[in-house]
Amino acid sequence: MSHLILFFVFLFFQTLLFSQSVEKAGEVILVPQSGHTGFISSISISEDNRYYLTSSEKDGQAILRNRDGEKIRSFMSVKGSIVYSAISPNGKYIVTVGSVTSELWDIEGNLIKKFSSNANYSSFFKRAVFSKDSSHFLISGVEEILHLYDTKGNLIQKVLNTKSANNFEFASDGKSILVGDYYRGTLEFLTLDGSILKTIKAYQFGSVFFKILSSQNKIITLGNDVKEGDSIKLWDLDGNFIKKIYNVKGTNQPYPFAISADEKLIALPVDSIGVILIDLDGKEIKTLKEAASPSSVAFSKDNQTILVGNSEGNIFCYNGEGGFIGKELNSSNAILSMDYHQKSILLNGSRILHIQSNLTEKISTVEDYGKFTKDNQHILYIEGDKLILFDKIKKKILRTLFTGILPSISPFSISNNNHILINDSNDKKIKILNLKGDIIHSLDKIQDNDTFALLSPNGKHILTTSSKFFLRLKDLNGKSIFTLTGRSPDDIFYLNFSANGKYIFVSTKQDVEVYDTSGKLLFSLPKAYLAKVVSSEDEKFILTGDFFGSIGLWYSDGKLIKSFASYEGGIKSLAFSEKNEFIITASEDGLIRYFKISDSKLALTILSTDYGIIAISPDGRFDFEDNRALQYLKFRKSKTNELISPDQVFQSYYTPDLLDKILNGTLPKSTFDLSVALNKNLPEVKLELATEQKNGKVDLNVEACDKGGGLQNIGIYQNGNLI
Repeated sequence: MSHLILFFVFLFFQTLLFSQSVEKAGEVILVPQSGHTGFISSISISEDNRYYLTSSEKDGQAILRNRDGEKIRSFMSVKGSIVYSAISPNGKYIVTVGSVTSELWDIEGNLIKKFSSNANYSSFFKRAVFSKDSSHFLISGVEEILHLYDTKGNLIQKVLNTKSANNFEFASDGKSILVGDYYRGTLEFLTLDGSILKTIKAYQFGSVFFKILSSQNKIITLGNDVKEGDSIKLWDLDGNFIKKIYNVKGTNQPYPFAISADEKLIALPVDSIGVILIDLDGKEIKTLKEAASPSSVAFSKDNQTILVGNSEGNIFCYNGEGGFIGKELNSSNAILSMDYHQKSILLNGSRILHIQSNLTEKISTVEDYGKFTKDNQHILYIEGDKLILFDKIKKKILRTLFTGILPSISPFSISNNNHILINDSNDKKIKILNLKGDIIHSLDKIQDNDTFALLSPNGKHILTTSSKFFLRLKDLNGKSIFTLTGRSPDDIFYLNFSANGKYIFVSTKQDVEVYDTSGKLLFSLPKAYLAKVVSSEDEKFILTGDFFGSIGLWYSDGKLIKSFASYEGGIKSLAFSEKNEFIITASEDGLIRYFKISDSKLALTILSTDYGIIAISPDGRFDFEDNRALQYLKFRKSKTNELISPDQVFQSYYTPDLLDKILNGTLPKSTFDLSVALNKNLPEVKLELATEQKNGKVDLNVEACDKGGGLQNIGIYQNGNLI
């Protein structure tokens, strides 16, 4: 538990005190304060600085935050993943550009229009930009044409038939557009109907990024000349070259740059250096070194803030002069892998969530991959290129079983008799070990060009994919039992055996195919796109969780029993609880969810953080392991952007032993209406230490100001207890 003393101050104002209403389902939304898991492809800020929007192709989502950096909501593409996003200057609309579909939303998350997106069109060319008055937007990647839409989703014009428009903007007058070409080093001026007005040959070849200096009637470009490398140039609106501003050092692939609102500073992301702030004379003002490996950058419209996204999914915040303020919460709670066994969850091979006691046990500092042994006595996890055996009972490392494992999504598998298959090693061999580290079998991967291997639950067979064939089942000596050909192994997204090895699950881009161990296709599970798939221990049920967060429960003959509601983020892992009472999922949004099979309803959400876990009921009640974890938790009223912190509703929503009560069915109904607490007239509270802590005592000054909602009493809580 926490060693940090945390005080919660509560003001029970009149509307809250006398409310008797019961919260309605779906009225309050849990908003975990998580971020992206990889490369930030775009950052945009509303003109009033109330919101900023980021997107990442790595996790396929766009995240809307308020000016304080608090996450309000995530946007997920209707189909596929989001690769780019933009917020309108007036802060009312959002466009998400996806791999399969693109969307127009209002700021409260309501879908206005869905557009088809060319799945074969490179994500590098999928972009969107709003007009200055927020009445229209341009979007690429819909077919192979640059489209002009209004903010009701109506198509106004197909502007340009091109495969290489990687940068475009509305001109200052809103009556024409500029397009930077990826291949030819050109910048084109077009009318809104697509007629070319003029073309500037800005660079000898390659991509051209640009920004319009509206107040100066000039254009700044970034591109590559063969002899001189990457450079920033200044042009007038007639296409006349004025001067070279800056020669870029340290990269051969420039990222889009940003211009300050007063048009005096250029923020240039350079991969090996950081973000360089440059004036229009080419003088380097400052380098933002904290933002290592930057991928995107934006200035706020008041010039008070600079936001930088990097390749690891971090958002760095600076003041207008480049002074470092801090880093937003990002992917510290990202789920890379999950294994479930007997009321324990192993996350990322590094921490055990003990469900019954609501406690986290940290076993490794490396977040990677791990699994329980079938007797639940040990844990196997990856640390670098090593496979470590950890004693779950004695809580200590026993030994390093193997050194030389190569990185993989599933680097090892384990049978019911605790034999371990190493999928790939330095010597290009598939190895099978026991828990002592003895090598029992070793097979050459090169002979059959094996690309992936999986050990069957009975420990007698190996399932492999290869560049030579689609699927093969072998015995431990490498003798083929069956081989399937005629299809590319690239079609396979995920492979698994049923719990006791009766079935083989092959997840593809279209569905899940179910085979027996003779290689006979028994049936397919439709509409399970890029799905993870497992069976119950008795093999009576099959569970699928797909790329879009949809969950399907099936009988073992392929008949669909029921579907469960989709949630933000694709499903990373799935499991059945004991006695098949709950379905447990781990998804891209960093949350573990328990669904009760009998009624298909969400029963429990678990958020795992660096400071332990938070358990949350569907109506918003919560319990936590460490006070510091609460920084990752906010609530939001449905279809609004108003957030509330856990401390504001602590007395009514903090529920000790919540997790145990939910799983045992003993949690009473809540009578507190959280929507009342989202009233805009919440009191303003200031809390400060009057004296230093001495002998376990400290003096506090508490100041409360009524903002119209009324206030009644002040309650101070330390670690959940009224003092």
